Amino acid sequence: MNLRLYAFDSDIVSLLLRGHPVVTSRVQATPPAARALPIVTAQELLAGWLALLTRQQPPEVYVTVYAEFRRALEFARAVSLLDFDAAAAAEYERLRRAYRRLGTNDLRIAAIALTRGAVLLTRNVSDFSTIAGLRVEDWSK
Repeated sequence: MNLRLYAFDSDIVSLLLRGHPVVTSRVQATPPAARALPIVTAQELLAGWLALLTRQQPPEVYVTVYAEFRRALEFARAVSLLDFDAAAAAEYERLRRAYRRLGTNDLRIAAIALTRGAVLLTRNVSDFSTIAGLRVEDWSK
């Protein structure tokens, strides 16, 4: 039996980590082996938390931010990481030439999802759905 693979974009992970009820329910209904995190999504998530942690803030803010940072790390550990490998790099170059208005990280995430045959979970359906062959779903609705 082939298991459908679901690759998370950062907006869906952010909703999940904040306890969005629809996203949480859909993720919980998905087999753990079907959940995957493109390494570029992991980069985006961690970069956001690290940026908050490098700002001068009151100590109580750090308590909250470090707790959220921990949740992001734990999520990343609990799912499969999808590498930006040679196949994804080649696909990214093709996509970059074909979809010039889309951002670099979005194209890298799309390349990873395409080379793995994964469904990309995102709220940014309008941009990602323009990419031929990329299966996209919005689990926030």
